[in-house]
Amino acid sequence: MKPLFIAPIALLGLWLPACGEQPSTATSGGDARPDVVYAATDELVIGHLRVNSSSVFVTTVDLAGGVRRLVRVDRETRARKVLTERPLELSLGDVFVTDSEVFFTEREKSCSGCFANAGWIRRVSVDGGEVSTLTVLDSSAPHRLVAAGGYIWFTDVNRLRRISMGGGPPETLLSSAHDHELVASHTTVYFQGPGRIDGVPFAETAASELVPTDASLVALVAHGGFVYWASGYGEQSAIRRISESGGLTRVLATEVGVGVLLNFAVGPALFFTDWGKGVCAGQLVRVDLETSERAVWASELCQPLEVAVDVDDVFFLAKPGVDSQTGAILRVSASATPE
Repeated sequence: MKPLFIAPIALLGLWLPACGEQPSTATSGGDARPDVVYAATDELVIGHLRVNSSSVFVTTVDLAGGVRRLVRVDRETRARKVLTERPLELSLGDVFVTDSEVFFTEREKSCSGCFANAGWIRRVSVDGGEVSTLTVLDSSAPHRLVAAGGYIWFTDVNRLRRISMGGGPPETLLSSAHDHELVASHTTVYFQGPGRIDGVPFAETAASELVPTDASLVALVAHGGFVYWASGYGEQSAIRRISESGGLTRVLATEVGVGVLLNFAVGPALFFTDWGKGVCAGQLVRVDLETSERAVWASELCQPLEVAVDVDDVFFLAKPGVDSQTGAILRVSASATPE
């Protein structure tokens, strides 16, 4: 199984670290030409961009048909397959992908823009077929989830909970986990606690503090023995990292979001998207993990959204043009020198 390293960033306040070196904000390099992996025609690309060794996954909406789709696109052939169609009355909370299965959370809408206190964790094969329900929550709705260490971990009304991979009743580990972010390394699940990032090793049930933060933490990524997080917005935004074994905090990038929305992912380098200040002024930016040097990897993008990295491929969502209302999955190389 290859984990996905992706994190969304919202618009929140500033946090300045107590220690750690400041990164360079210099930008070098040119632009790569993104390759269109999938361009929607009769459906809206919504989000939940995920990737495994063979495919890219995304959720779409067919307003005319009144359904929400979980779609897989083959990375080589670009063949599209609908894994499941769900009624729009059900809201999709989160998606986690392995090489063989897709796990997702759902909750029932009780009115426009609001949700009932009911939710489900479900599973479907990457080849499609029957959707199985792993657990039913009658009094709450699951939000974030990851499948790691023989469990499915999820947040639910500020609680960290887990179920076995085969399903069953949930085990509540603690009641002080924010719903916003939940990620897993090869050994530990990390989440935002009150004023800190906490971790729970797979074989344990107690949480321990990794690093103190504040309420402006808005995204988490675990990759390669490090935990990365983002905070702030615009000129006051930054992405930082710390070793899973603790130690000093290092600032990798500052001023990482001057537009409407920013997302980042980590692979051989750190990549983030930024809408910019115009209709199609978005960028995909690469940050070297050792030197913190920045390079614009792709520019003149129309509202770039989520980004995901796997080996040498960087995938991200964007509109294919100014007048487009559908959306597309685009790809660039993670390591090649931009053109």
